[in-house]
Amino acid sequence: MKLKRYILKTIAAVLLVSAAYMPCLITKASALDFDTHSKRNKYLSFLGQSLPSNNVQALYADPEDDKSIFIGTDRGLSKYNGRIFRTYGKDAGHYRSAPAGENINFVLPTSSEIWIATDSGLSRYNKILSQWTHFEQGDDNSTVPTNYIQCLYFMDPFLYVGTWGEGVSVYNVKTNKWKHYTSKSGLDGRYISAITYDNVKGQLWFATYDEGIFSFQNERFTGINAKTSDLVSNRVNCLACSSGRLYIGTPEGLSIYDGNKFRTYTKEKGLTTNVILSIKIDKFDIFLGTDNGLYKIYNDTITHYPIKNSLSRGKAVRINCIEKVKNTLYLGTQHQGMIEIVR
Repeated sequence: MKLKRYILKTIAAVLLVSAAYMPCLITKASALDFDTHSKRNKYLSFLGQSLPSNNVQALYADPEDDKSIFIGTDRGLSKYNGRIFRTYGKDAGHYRSAPAGENINFVLPTSSEIWIATDSGLSRYNKILSQWTHFEQGDDNSTVPTNYIQCLYFMDPFLYVGTWGEGVSVYNVKTNKWKHYTSKSGLDGRYISAITYDNVKGQLWFATYDEGIFSFQNERFTGINAKTSDLVSNRVNCLACSSGRLYIGTPEGLSIYDGNKFRTYTKEKGLTTNVILSIKIDKFDIFLGTDNGLYKIYNDTITHYPIKNSLSRGKAVRINCIEKVKNTLYLGTQHQGMIEIVR
């Protein structure tokens, strides 16, 4: 009897270990209905039917209009309401003026302002005054340390600014004071690629493209890198957080961190590419933008959508960013326009 119990326990243990290391199920979607929005001629642009560029680098839903989305491209900033496009600096009304630079890396709208990260500095649009303010590189601590602004995160009253080459800067919107963080504060990474917040653990996370990821608490940064952990790569493209789990997209795969250990998805574990460019979490669905189309992870089932359009020349689109507005998923692609998927 003891032998039978021992055998049963051994079998159960083997099954548990096997399940933990089983490859994820891969389902290749046969079809996906979508529309492509792209740069078109001047007449269609005048009619509000054109993007300023096919290279879409940033997407963010308008918190005050559940039908609209802000679109950052390498040729300017637009807003789309599901019917027409309006481009800042080219259209009438409060679209008459534009951010400091055309190359838009990140868009962050709040209830009263729109913050724009560009390669020419940081811009703020005051919705009440219909007025732009630009922050450009200076020699002192009263402004941004570089014009290359990559990403933003707002936690009232602080705007966290990820720069490309000069670490993290924080702007207090009430006092108009700046504070800059570099290696002296434990932030070894200089190239900040993404920022997210874990509302379960109360932690800010910063992704870098040279030194892995960093948590931020009590004015100090704590780093996690590929040399001292199971993080798949120190070059991090994107971050997202949900239910206490941190999703980390890199050129070498997706790592998921629960605060204790990492789990990684790569070509060897269910994906057809390792290059993760963007992440969007929608309830229980995890969407991944890659250099080989769109992926969805749900309950360890991976579905691949190798989306192709007339601009991709037979190849799957490269997805820079993902956003959801109501029941519509928007994909910003590299040189293939913006893709709209009604779910």
